[in-house]
Amino acid sequence: MEACSWWIALCALCASAAGVGAPPWKIFKSLSEFYRSGPGRLSALDCAGSVAQEYDFIVVGGGTAGAAAAGRLSEVPGWTVLVLEAGGLENRATEIPLMASYVLNTDYNWGYSAEPDPGFCRAMEDNRCRLSSGRALGGSTVINYMLYTRGHRGDYDAWERLGNPGWGYSDVLPLFLKSEQINIPDLLNSSYHSEYGEVLVERAPFRTPLAPLFLKAGQALGYKVNDPNGESQEGFSYVQATIKDGSRFSAWQAYLKPSCKRVNLMLADSARVTKILVHPTTKKVFGVEYVKDRRAHIVRVRKEVILSAGTLNSPKILMLSGLGPRKHLEELGIPVIQDLPVGDNLQDHVTLSGLTFLVNESVTLLEKRILSQPKYAVDYLVHRNGPLTIPGGAEALAFVRTKFAKKGVPDVELVFGPGAYSSDTVGSLRKAFAIRDDFYKELFGPIQDREAFSIVPVLLRPHSLGYIRLRSKNPFHWPLIYPNYLVRRERHEGPCGGCQDGEFFPYTGLSSTPNTCPTRDT
Repeated sequence: MEACSWWIALCALCASAAGVGAPPWKIFKSLSEFYRSGPGRLSALDCAGSVAQEYDFIVVGGGTAGAAAAGRLSEVPGWTVLVLEAGGLENRATEIPLMASYVLNTDYNWGYSAEPDPGFCRAMEDNRCRLSSGRALGGSTVINYMLYTRGHRGDYDAWERLGNPGWGYSDVLPLFLKSEQINIPDLLNSSYHSEYGEVLVERAPFRTPLAPLFLKAGQALGYKVNDPNGESQEGFSYVQATIKDGSRFSAWQAYLKPSCKRVNLMLADSARVTKILVHPTTKKVFGVEYVKDRRAHIVRVRKEVILSAGTLNSPKILMLSGLGPRKHLEELGIPVIQDLPVGDNLQDHVTLSGLTFLVNESVTLLEKRILSQPKYAVDYLVHRNGPLTIPGGAEALAFVRTKFAKKGVPDVELVFGPGAYSSDTVGSLRKAFAIRDDFYKELFGPIQDREAFSIVPVLLRPHSLGYIRLRSKNPFHWPLIYPNYLVRRERHEGPCGGCQDGEFFPYTGLSSTPNTCPTRDT
């Protein structure tokens, strides 16, 4: 009954907004506020309560990695496990796969921005790249686009060759199988997949007519339609996603929620860790300092602290704890416990999201159409079907090799979506990535709300390295993030190297008119 009333409210919101001709900003504001309403509180669950003074294990961050670690550790009855998470519980709105961009505009996202740089993110407000990071039990699996891709086997083998035994592909594959519960019929008998893990992996039940044509285009270019998580990554495929019956399936649902009845597991939400406590002489970690309800707390650990606060927050916490570059910490007045290159070697996958292709048939996802017709919400509620089940608007992908690829390993990923920035009527995408209005109007204004699909090329192996530093020793200040995208200016460094594979679009069978591929300096 609660779920029905919740969805009736959503349908009514969309219908009323469309019926009165509400301006896009008002629809966006209403939907964003709606997304902030949650159906429950952590305090109502068995694993919530008063935090004890000491635990065997403390997991800092209940996100993608932290949830898995806590779930596994708490399987041992004799071990006590505490999870400290700065965010809270997801809600039903976050479960709608197609609406992922709306979630990015809520408090479920830390909302970090990189420092301004004239060399990249020029179309974004203040030349600042927006860097999304989940703040919730489930972490970024609550806000991401849900695509399930393990990585290339060669990367794991390279890690092992660098002196990390146990990280080769033959070592990690059994762990992938242990965690996965595949629900894709044609992959059930694959030796690269498993039906018995915690993480559900499915394909969206709904598919536009464009997705099969994308795969057909790849075949016309000589690529195979394959399983990117199988024997060979290279090729074209429909996306595999962490969804269940057409809804998002987060790490919270996979690991923490089922473990909540274990008496040895304790979860604390809205608990922001400010420091790892390390003995300055023995260098032994003995606890964690955190803030909850505006009060500072200390909890001690008997065995280990698992720091899984994410790419951006983990180095921040380490540096606040006195573990990091000596010169930087001394400049901020932080006592140095260990001089380490914490925050260095930041690597990110540069993407180009503006490649838009017009089509002359009504087969794409137009935001205006989706929001103005309540039948789509009803289809999702009653049948768990329809366009709202498409994970982040991505239907298919391809791993390809450009002429710059090394050792036969794909260096560019192409993500196909049956929608485009040109249909961002409400502005959720522009808001999420801080796209300037003047840039949007100049580039997409002439084709606003026209039928279009998009291809997002992703640079898989960047050469440029960034770094993270503290803004101050105040743990509540944002970190300084310097991505250094495209600092190494080789031709293959830009994601537009993958634009050359756009030659396959004439094979789609649709009359399409691609926009000019932007150059790196656009």
